[in-house]
Amino acid sequence: MKRLVSLLLASLFLLAGCAGSAARRTPFAVTESAAPTRELPPTPLFTDGGTHSRTEDYNQVFTFLTASDDAFTLNIESKLFDEPGAEKLWETVTGDLKFIADAAPIGPTPPAVYIVQKPLHGNAERIGDRVYCTAEDVESGVYREALVCAALNLDGSAEWWKLKGLIAYAFGETADETVLQKYYKQTGDMDILSLFPAYFVSAFASEEELRIARETALSLTAYIVENYGAEAFLAAGDGDYRQEWLASLGVDREYADPWAGSFAGYRYASSKDYPLIVTTDRQDVFYMLPLPEDVDTPKKIRDFLYLGKEGMREIFAGAEKNAPDYYKTLLENYSQPIRYYFKSGGGRSNTVVHLREVYLTWGHAFLHETMHILVPLTPLNAQYIDDPWRYEAIANYLPFTFATSALHRDGDITLCNVYEWLFGEPEDLGDYRAFLASAGEIYRKYAGQPDKPEEVDVAVYYRAMVETRLRYPEAKSALLPIPGSELSYEEAYAFADYLIGKYSLSAFLQYCLEPDTATFPESFGITFEKAWAAWKKELLA
Repeated sequence: MKRLVSLLLASLFLLAGCAGSAARRTPFAVTESAAPTRELPPTPLFTDGGTHSRTEDYNQVFTFLTASDDAFTLNIESKLFDEPGAEKLWETVTGDLKFIADAAPIGPTPPAVYIVQKPLHGNAERIGDRVYCTAEDVESGVYREALVCAALNLDGSAEWWKLKGLIAYAFGETADETVLQKYYKQTGDMDILSLFPAYFVSAFASEEELRIARETALSLTAYIVENYGAEAFLAAGDGDYRQEWLASLGVDREYADPWAGSFAGYRYASSKDYPLIVTTDRQDVFYMLPLPEDVDTPKKIRDFLYLGKEGMREIFAGAEKNAPDYYKTLLENYSQPIRYYFKSGGGRSNTVVHLREVYLTWGHAFLHETMHILVPLTPLNAQYIDDPWRYEAIANYLPFTFATSALHRDGDITLCNVYEWLFGEPEDLGDYRAFLASAGEIYRKYAGQPDKPEEVDVAVYYRAMVETRLRYPEAKSALLPIPGSELSYEEAYAFADYLIGKYSLSAFLQYCLEPDTATFPESFGITFEKAWAAWKKELLA
C-alpha cells in the first residue's frame, strides 16, 4: 500500500528512546538515541507551582514545581523533583510533542503533564488537557496514549481502536492484509469489524479475535490516513470507511452494524479488578467481568448493552401506555445513574436500592434487578411476610410483558433453561422430573411446542408451572419460595398477571408504590384471599 509521505502522521510517534521498536515508515531520519532528532529549546527554570488541589475529576493534593513554554507545561510533584531528572523529562516530553505537532495543531490550550508518585487510578491517565503519570511512564513511553489524547483531543475511551491503530501505524507496524482478507472472506460473523473495545481485551476476546482486531485497527487506520488525511481520521465517528476498506482488501461482502449509533456517548475503561468498565450516555456504569455462557464474549457484551437499553425503552413505553398515572414516578425513580457490578461464581443477582447498585451473576437478570429500583421495596413494607412477593412479581412482569426484544435474544440463558427443563432431557432434575414433564404437557396445551428457546412464552411457562402444582400436588414441586414470602416466583408472576389483566397495571403499581396507604383491598377492591381463590379456580377450570 503506497505511503503518502506528505502526511506527517507517520512521524507522530517517532520519539526518543524507542530502541527495539519495529522498523519505522518515516519521511526523515530518526536516531535510536534518547535525544530527539531535531534541536530543542533549552529547559526553562522550574519554579514553585503551588498546590494541586482536589478536583471533581482528580482528587489528589500535592505541591509541585512547574516549567512551561508555548507548547506545554510540565509539573513535577515536589518530593520527586531533582534537577537533572526534571531536565530529562522536559526534553523527552518536548520531543514527543514536537512530532505530534507535525501531524496536527495542538490547539489553543497546550497540554499539561503532571509527574506524580502514583496516578490516582494506578495508570497514566488523561483528564481533559492534563496527563497524570510517573517519571517511569514517560521514560518507557507508557504515557504516550494519554499524551496523544490530550494533545489532539482524541477521545481514546470512546475510540480505543483509533488509538491502537494510530500508535501501531506511527511506529511503522504493517498489518498482514493477507490474513485479514482470508478472515473477512470466510468468517460467518462480521461483528469484529465493529472494533468494539472488548475485542481488544483478553478477558473477553480469543487470541484470534485479539489479533484480528489489532490488525484491522492498524490496516483501517492506514487506509483512512492515506486516502482521506489525518483530520478525517481524528474526526469523531467512523464515516463510511469500513465498506471501502473491505473492498480495498478484495473482500466482496456487505458490512452493516445492527447496533450502529446505539452506543453514542458511551465511554470505556479498564481496571485491575474489571477488564472492561462501560459508562453509558446516562452515566450508568457497568463494571464487567466475563459471565460464563452468558456475557463472556465481545459480541455478547454488545448484545447485552443494546438489548438492555432497548428493553428499558420498551418498558417505559409500555408503562406510559398502560399505567400513565405512575409513568412519571417510574421515570423519576430511574432518573439517577445506577452502578452495575458483574459477579463471577454464580449465585443470586441482587439490588441494593438505597445505594443504586446492582450485582449481576447473570446478564439476563439486568432488567429484573433494575425494576427493583423503578419499583423499590421500602423499609416500611419489608417487615410483612406477605408483601415481598409483589416486588418480585412486578420485576418479572414489566420486562416479560414489554421488553420483548431483550427477552427473546438468541442464547438468552433464561429461555434456554426453560426450554431444556420443559422440553429437553436434562440429567440433573432428580425428583423434579415428573413435575416438569407435567408442566411441559400443560404448556403445550396452551401454546404448542416451541421449536427453539427464543419461542418460549414466559407467561405461559409460569402459568404451566403453577397449574402443575395445583393439579399434581403429589409430584415434588420445582417451585422455590421468594425469601420472606410463601409464594414462589412463578406464583407471584402468574398471580400478578391475573390481577393486572383483571384490574389494570395502574392498580398493581399503586399496590407496590404506595404500600403505606394502598392495601390490597384498596388497590383491587377485593381481599387477597378472595382474589387468590378466584385465580386458582380460573386456573383449574
